Amino acid sequence: MINIRLDGKVAVVTGAGRGIGKDIALTLADAGAKVAVMSRTRSELENVGEKIRSFGGEVLILALDIRNVNEIYQAVDKTIKCFSKIDILVNSAGVMILNNAIDFSEEDWAKVIETNLKGSFFMCQAVAKKAMIPQISGKIINITSQLAFVGNHLRSVYCASKGGLLQITRALAIEWADYNIHVNSVAPGYTRTEMTSIILDDEEKYNQVISLIPLRRVAEPKDTSAAVLYLASDCSNFVTGQTIIIDGGYTAR
Repeated sequence: MINIRLDGKVAVVTGAGRGIGKDIALTLADAGAKVAVMSRTRSELENVGEKIRSFGGEVLILALDIRNVNEIYQAVDKTIKCFSKIDILVNSAGVMILNNAIDFSEEDWAKVIETNLKGSFFMCQAVAKKAMIPQISGKIINITSQLAFVGNHLRSVYCASKGGLLQITRALAIEWADYNIHVNSVAPGYTRTEMTSIILDDEEKYNQVISLIPLRRVAEPKDTSAAVLYLASDCSNFVTGQTIIIDGGYTAR
């Protein structure tokens, strides 16, 4: 039996305050990694940190705005100062704003693109430059979406941001292969989180969603976390530039 462990590894998880990012942080810590958890809301991070410490894990809490490149670099420097290195980066920070394309404002465009795409790119840049390239190793996992592969109404800008992140994943995998940095992504479908509660808590909307999913259920955060754990571990040492889609078959149609 394969027992995936990350003992001795240091991981950074953005968007770690809730939802999928929170579950990823807890999963990596439970596997033995030291984890730097990052998001805008310190109170949510404190809750995650308390849970990690409750089972003996080591955690660093860093509140930041992922849209601010200076804050990204400061957070990476603090992580290296605390843990001496960074082996794993998981970009899970994300935001979705629902609106008709013809009504989407420039302000909301900037919020989605700067959070989902710009923030993830510059976090990759900072971690690679400061830690992974010098140590000639690293695992980067970007959390994209099934909407990087298919369109959906009211989500044009979100689709653009996640499609862009998918292409960044592929490009960085090629560019940084010489440094033994593996860059992959995980693309969740409908997942039961705070972000999706407005849809999944409505019985009619929920039934519409699962009618499109061959496995007839929505994902739980642990479904994505398991894929991230695999990509963060030595089990995936010959995998780069790839995306694991966690959607119950939605995009297979």
